[in-house]
Amino acid sequence: MFTLRLRIPNDGFIAPHWHPNVERVTVISGTFLLGSGEEMNKEDVIRLETGSYTFMPPEMVHHAFAEGETVIQLTSVGPWIINYIHPEEHDPRVRTR
Repeated sequence: MFTLRLRIPNDGFIAPHWHPNVERVTVISGTFLLGSGEEMNKEDVIRLETGSYTFMPPEMVHHAFAEGETVIQLTSVGPWIINYIHPEEHDPRVRTR
């Protein structure tokens, strides 16, 4: 089991992806806009304010946006794997500039 914190800048986003394990998210500060599905849609999201908690089951495709600088705390069980839906566009491990 592990916990990490992510700081996402205002208007930052996390592209559509999924994990093989449960992902638990607590919003430490800011507003985290959480959506589901393979296409990013800022209009169809759950708005999570500071102090909110949610979780995504294994293999649920999700994405997110930050409204204001946002810090989230993520807890899961390793090994940690992130599978981007469009890796050629969004995965920094394979994307070339």
